[in-house]
This record gives sequence, C-alpha cells and structure tokens, in this order.
Amino acid sequence: MLNFLKREYAKIAVVVIMAAIIGLIVRFTQPGLEIDYPEQDTVLTMEDFTIKTDQGEITVGVSSWDQVTAQLPGGETLGLSTIYRPPEKDCLLQFTEDENILNKMHIFADRFVTSRGVKVTDPFSAVEVSYGPNYTQIKSKDKPDYFEAVYGSGNNNSIVFQVQDNKIVKIILQHDIYLQ
Repeated sequence: MLNFLKREYAKIAVVVIMAAIIGLIVRFTQPGLEIDYPEQDTVLTMEDFTIKTDQGEITVGVSSWDQVTAQLPGGETLGLSTIYRPPEKDCLLQFTEDENILNKMHIFADRFVTSRGVKVTDPFSAVEVSYGPNYTQIKSKDKPDYFEAVYGSGNNNSIVFQVQDNKIVKIILQHDIYLQ
C-alpha cells in the first residue's frame, strides 16, 4: 500500500512540475508590452460617451436596454443576456446585470461617430486633433503597426482607440453607470 501511495504522489508531482514548466515557457515566449503613460490624463465628460445613431443618441453609462434596443432594433443577445448586437453587426453593447444600463460599447464600423467627430477608418491623427496628445499608448513589441490609445482615467471611464497601420480599426467606450 505504501508503494502505491508513493507512485501516486510521484505521478502528481510530475504533472505539477510539467504544468509549471509549460507555464514558464508560455510566459517567457510571449512578446512584451510597451506602455507609455501621459503626463496628465485627458478629462472626459459624459458627452464624450455619447454616440449619435439614426434615431437619436446613446450614452454609455446612462442609456438603458430599452432606450438602446429602441434605437437599434432587431438585434440579438449573445451568451449572457447583458450583451446585445444590432443586426448590422457593427458594434457590441454590454449592459450591467442588475440595472440594465449600457456600460461598454465596442464599435467596429464607421456608422457610429464619437461626440468629437472620430470614427472607425479615420487616421489616428484625427484622434489626436480631437482628443489631444494625453493618452496612454499600449503596443506589443512584435506588432509595431498596431497599438491602443487609451484616453481618460481609470479602467472604467475611458475611450480606447485601436489603431492598425495608422487607421482606427475599433473604438471602445466604457463608463461606470450613472444613476440619475
């Protein structure tokens, strides 16, 4: 019985060691990130989290599920009931679970324009003209033509512009909910 337990413990030890080795290999073979922080954050207002649609405006952090789906009807919920995708599939909208308030919007196409006039497909220079030079730049060492420019402060109240080949390919607006 004692030999059996020793073999079982040895098997467990081998599995744990192999998992640790694989984890270290993965960790040290991944390209690093370079993060450049601005001297000061860009101040964003609630207006900066407002997007114009054909039927009106949507404000991340304020608009409810009913308001958004009335302006972008015919979409579908994905996975959890807190994610909504309009039929054009040009954005994803995430809502809070309890309050059902829009708290994150991913924009993939030029149909939606930020309150400062920037849209997907614009050159990055349009972002800098509209939002200024104070952004956090995140880039991967192995993809020099791709980076993210993050405007705002904190992880929950920001606008992220994903840029590839000097063109905006995605805009993410994320804002804590604002209960009136």
